[in-house]
Amino acid sequence: MLLIGAPGKEARTALLFVMVVSVLLGQTLPSYRAFAPATPAADLDETSVHTSLGRMALGWVVRAQGHPFSVAPPAVATAEIVIDTSQRTLTFLIDGEPVRTYPCAVGRPGTPSPPGEWKIVSKSYSWGGGFGSRWLGLNVPWGIYGIHGTNKDWSIGRAASAGCIRLFNRDVEDLFRRVSVGTPVRVIGPRPTLRLGDVLAAPSAGPAVVELQFRLREMGFASGWADGRFGPRTSAALQELQAFYGLPVDGKGDRNVQAITGLR
Repeated sequence: MLLIGAPGKEARTALLFVMVVSVLLGQTLPSYRAFAPATPAADLDETSVHTSLGRMALGWVVRAQGHPFSVAPPAVATAEIVIDTSQRTLTFLIDGEPVRTYPCAVGRPGTPSPPGEWKIVSKSYSWGGGFGSRWLGLNVPWGIYGIHGTNKDWSIGRAASAGCIRLFNRDVEDLFRRVSVGTPVRVIGPRPTLRLGDVLAAPSAGPAVVELQFRLREMGFASGWADGRFGPRTSAALQELQAFYGLPVDGKGDRNVQAITGLR
């Protein structure tokens, strides 16, 4: 038994009505006239069965007079977190539009919050003590950083942490239910002065790699996420830069590359 229905406006998957018919793959649907009166018949090309009335599963396709007709999947909303260490705010966005902005505490000058582009990799309840009622772990490769609650409400709005982002417990609980593992997190604000070695190369990781990735992107070389990991995308971007400036092409961030990108 299949649930057959018509797509709504804007090719969304909500059903205008539901009929239950017995049909085999490739069999003519005489009932197709009910939702496409101009077409006398149609062949079922492929289908997915959804078990709840009122909704149709993605992948439903019929063939009307030899022309495929399909229900397009709805656009998926994109969630993101932006943390501004200058303003001491954390903003949750959907499709680029702010939904909630929370005051936060950020890292002290000696232990700054890591600028870069991260993802939430874990969600936990009640770490307790200074970590408050919720924990959202970030994939920063050189330490344990996260967004969490606090038992020091006075610190919110200040540069007071060892690098993590603190929220009031009520705010981190609100944020916790809005995000999932994989949600992108951008930390923006002043970028720290770095002490560089002679060469940055794979498989190194750290704040210097983040800064190199930012500089490459600003110069028009696609280095991927500024996630502090010197991987294939970063190496490929460096090779493009080296070729452009007539340098030996080895995909490494040597002193010449550091000078060109303004790191040295």
